[in-house]
Amino acid sequence: MVVFLVGGLGVAALIQPRLTHVRDHAVAADRVRPVLVQYAVWERSEIETLSSLLAAARADAEDRSAWLAGATANWTEMQRLWNAYTDAALETEPERQLRRAYEAQFAPFSDRAYALLSSPVDATEDELAGLDSAYQQVRARMEAIRLYYLDELTTATEEAASDSTAVQTWHRQSVAVVAVVLVVLAVVVLRSLRRRDKRDVAVARLAELETRVQRALEMVREEAAIYPLVGRAVETGVREGPGELLVADSSRAHFHQVAVMDGGDAVHCPVPSPSMCPAAVRTQTQVFRSSRDLDTCPYLANGPAGPCSAVCVPVSIGGKAIGVVRTTGPEGRPPDEEAVSRLELIARKAGERMAMLRAFSKSQAQAQTDALTGLLNRRSIEDRVYDLDRSGTRYAVLYADLDHFKMLNDVHGHDIGDRALRLFSRVLRESIRPDDIPARYGGEEFLVVLPECDTTDAVAVAERVRARLAETLEGSSLPSFTVSLGLAAFDPGSSFSEAVERADSALLVAKRSGRDQVVVAGDTLPVPGSPVDVDA
Repeated sequence: MVVFLVGGLGVAALIQPRLTHVRDHAVAADRVRPVLVQYAVWERSEIETLSSLLAAARADAEDRSAWLAGATANWTEMQRLWNAYTDAALETEPERQLRRAYEAQFAPFSDRAYALLSSPVDATEDELAGLDSAYQQVRARMEAIRLYYLDELTTATEEAASDSTAVQTWHRQSVAVVAVVLVVLAVVVLRSLRRRDKRDVAVARLAELETRVQRALEMVREEAAIYPLVGRAVETGVREGPGELLVADSSRAHFHQVAVMDGGDAVHCPVPSPSMCPAAVRTQTQVFRSSRDLDTCPYLANGPAGPCSAVCVPVSIGGKAIGVVRTTGPEGRPPDEEAVSRLELIARKAGERMAMLRAFSKSQAQAQTDALTGLLNRRSIEDRVYDLDRSGTRYAVLYADLDHFKMLNDVHGHDIGDRALRLFSRVLRESIRPDDIPARYGGEEFLVVLPECDTTDAVAVAERVRARLAETLEGSSLPSFTVSLGLAAFDPGSSFSEAVERADSALLVAKRSGRDQVVVAGDTLPVPGSPVDVDA
């Protein structure tokens, strides 16, 4: 085989000088062609401009003035194209001589032409004839440059063709040797194809795993359900020994183990947070051959697994690592490239699904809550009450309205008004029971649904809201304001909208009766601190 290769290389060495000649002449031709094209662009612009100049010279004074007025742009473009040509020129001595001859001929021609065009008197026939003669001399210099490049292109092409014929002769004489070399190359190619087939099989297995993981994740609707799914995917798709999934909390200050694979509890990584994890900090897969290596992860070196190898793959959302998939194995034998690719696939798919679920949860929360106060909005509380109605849960409805809120807005500004709404929303959340449902119902109006709450307890909640608002305002920089509340107890025969109407009617009575009080609809129960009880 070595003899055949040496013979092939010898034939190649004999042919190489001829190939070099062909290439050199072809390169020469390739150099000439773009220059010739650039020259042709300039030549066309030059001819058009000078032709219009000659026509303008024969026109009357008004047309000559008009041509001169627009000549600057044409002249600038012509000069730009000439500069582009000179930048691309071959810079041979004959070419430089031809270019200097053109420039020497063009200068007096342009001076004569502009003198005639600038004159208020029409040019004489002799002057026009002299201008035409100068133009023809300029054209002759231009033609000489073009013919020079055509001659260069023809010469380079003919020499390349001549050398190509010689190469073909040498080629026919070396066919046998080349055939032998091809046989050798075929053997090499077959071995390469065999290796490629192995890679194709690995790629196909990776694609199959991706499809299965994707289908499984699409059925998950909560982030917590992703964690065990990642564990099963690693166990069935990688099978590289004990492992675990670590996920950061919402503050990204702590890591928590949320899934284990093949006894991963025994090798739990003690890294406390993403900021301390090399894989999370670098957002890159980290492969450690031995926990005793100098540059190994410190938490692997001091971990409970003893001497081992490990792979740590970050789970990322938006370029930030929020978790790590970690597997361990025998010391000196970390997972191979295919196994690492599978771990990276599982981690990437898990991160994508977690990102989508978090984005959906955030958008859903934004759609359900009031942006200013953070309470539920009107549509959301109606949905929550629908669930209460379906389950047969009794509830009372408390309707609250800030007193003189428009005056507060007008006197102190909308920023103070917004702060007042936020403060009251906080007071409302702190005053009600854990299962009560508060919402901003519109403007300065608030609604609280109190499940399984009798009238006495509901009145106590309402009075607690009034009292806590007054206490909170004492230590606040906001202007003082109060709240009026209307309460509708549960009525088995009425709907939620009817309960809201009864609470609203009671609220109106509270407003008319002096504000800053609680009024119960349909009940004569005295309300502490409230002067009036009415029926709705």
